[in-house]
Amino acid sequence: MYDLREFIDKAYDAIGKHNIGQVGKYRRWLKQDEKNSRDMEASVYGASLATDIYYTLGGIPETEREGLIREIKAYQDPLDGLFKYEGSVVCHTTAFAAGALELLDAVPDYKAEGFSEYITKDGIYAFMDKIDWDNDPWLGAHWGAGIYGSMLLTGMSSDEWEDYYFDWLDKNEDMNNGLWMGKESKAPLFHYIAAAFHYVFNYEYAKRPIKEVDKILDTCIDAYNHNEECKMVFDRPGWPYIDFTYLLVHAQRRSGKRFEESQIIIKNLCDKLMNMILNENNKYDVFDDMNNFLAVISAIAVMQDVIPGYIKTSKPLSLILDRRPFI
Repeated sequence: MYDLREFIDKAYDAIGKHNIGQVGKYRRWLKQDEKNSRDMEASVYGASLATDIYYTLGGIPETEREGLIREIKAYQDPLDGLFKYEGSVVCHTTAFAAGALELLDAVPDYKAEGFSEYITKDGIYAFMDKIDWDNDPWLGAHWGAGIYGSMLLTGMSSDEWEDYYFDWLDKNEDMNNGLWMGKESKAPLFHYIAAAFHYVFNYEYAKRPIKEVDKILDTCIDAYNHNEECKMVFDRPGWPYIDFTYLLVHAQRRSGKRFEESQIIIKNLCDKLMNMILNENNKYDVFDDMNNFLAVISAIAVMQDVIPGYIKTSKPLSLILDRRPFI
């Protein structure tokens, strides 16, 4: 068993250090990098990350709630309803910010009218077709999954539009491995696995059936056991942990197959992650970048749910994907 109570106390302290001295205003990073390339000012991304992490750890402080709502809303463009942040695609930022507002029991002031060209069947089909499925499906998923969160969480979507969106995904799921692939599929396998995570959490939110869920499960297990390139992505704490664990767990639950194998993998990944973040000689500062820390604590939330009694916290961790689409 791993006792994370002291670790979580440190996490709360770290979030506080990301605050720039004003209620609701947070920066993404604590430390500047060697190239002096990081934005060290408060941003919509910083406030959204703080919201997500507070929620995951145990709840958003009431003293921060109104400030966070005000800060996040300040970044929405009233002309097109989109949230923008340099270094992140607009679909990602809009879904991310609107998702943070949902955790704060608030809604954006405007609909994402900037995406109105995608409201028709032809429009969303063309949007999804333009994603670079061959070379960059992982980044492409920020667009492909982000458009769903952006439309849904700003009030732009409809039942009919959701049908169009999931119909496209249903038609383009690979029947051999359950992933969403390009015709040439030049990217590493894990990039397609990580991309699939983004689409599956939308399916989970919408309670829609996934046609090839057995194949997704097989692909995850086989990749972990036999693909050296896939194994290497777990050598440092970060996004591969939540992408893979969530996808594996939810594919297994829907499939009902290969339970013992899945449990062994999750436990092994948990041990590996805990050794990295709890080791006194830890070379990874998991609190420096709130974006990376959100991935780590979200993966731990999945693991705590999957392996009861293995991870001790004062309050059970709450996975934001259990409440809203997009992370």
